[in-house]
Amino acid sequence: MSPQSPSPALFFDTITAFERTEALRAAVELDLFTHLAAGQRTATQLASACQASPRGIRILADYLTIVGFLRKHEDQYDLTPDSEVFLNRQSPAYLGGALDFLLTAEL
Repeated sequence: MSPQSPSPALFFDTITAFERTEALRAAVELDLFTHLAAGQRTATQLASACQASPRGIRILADYLTIVGFLRKHEDQYDLTPDSEVFLNRQSPAYLGGALDFLLTAEL
């Protein structure tokens, strides 16, 4: 077994972790996952439901797709199984409310 060569991956994963946190926080605050579960699939539909700009929603949804919270086919987004269960406000297993506690300034 050969030793693993040095990698900056941990460094970059750590210093950019806040981006994932803030993208998730924004999506939960906008109810993006709940609107997707209700059938809003395009950036334009989601923007209307979230009362946000289509460009901003597209950027956010594309980022959430890249990191694994959403799936995208052509111009339509869909929830992953995990997002359907844990990030849809209508789900009994909804975890979005934990953000208020876990991301409070006091912690």
